[in-house]
Amino acid sequence: MSATSLKLPEGLKRRIARLAGAANNHAFMVEALSQEADRAEIRERFANDAAVSETETMESGKAVPLAGRI
Repeated sequence: MSATSLKLPEGLKRRIARLAGAANNHAFMVEALSQEADRAEIRERFANDAAVSETETMESGKAVPLAGRI
């Protein structure tokens, strides 16, 4: 595993130290970054799936008009 350096504001350092509790700060930050990367990938897949669905709908012409819009 390669090392990465982060410069954190003092307030954030204190929050991490408090929240990490018995775990060490490093493990807490690695887990937080891993979870955020997972969430970003899920959002990315969702956006890609939505774009494909929109394209398929527009190309097929099979859509239901929104209520009140004809």
